[in-house]
Order: sequence, then C-alpha cells, then structure tokens
Amino acid sequence: MGIKKIDGFKFVTLVSDHAPYHVHIYFNEKELGRFDIEHQKPMDKKLILTKRLRNAFKKTGYLK
Repeated sequence: MGIKKIDGFKFVTLVSDHAPYHVHIYFNEKELGRFDIEHQKPMDKKLILTKRLRNAFKKTGYLK
C-alpha cells in the first residue's frame, strides 16, 4: 500500500487492487472517490476534479 498526503488530500494505492491501476482519494478521512491513473479519468461519478484536486494530482505525479 502506498500513501501520499498533499494539500490536505490523501492518495492511497493498493498493490493487490483490481485493474485498472487507480488511486483512492480521501479528504478529512472521507473517501471522495477513485481516479483511474491509466486512462486519466475519475472512476466514480461523485469525484469532481476541482482546481485544488487537480493541482494535488499533478504534485503527486498521478495526473499528466
């Protein structure tokens, strides 16, 4: 399991998780959703890519 904390967001990747390669996003210990790293798009409709979240993704290297 990999955990990165950036700008108040927590990004969690699991080694044995299902395909496609994705990250779980948390804010204040509440899950916001999952982001598909391979295809560069949200996996859950509830996940909204705000400017703040996009910047955090770029800092982690998950968003190109």
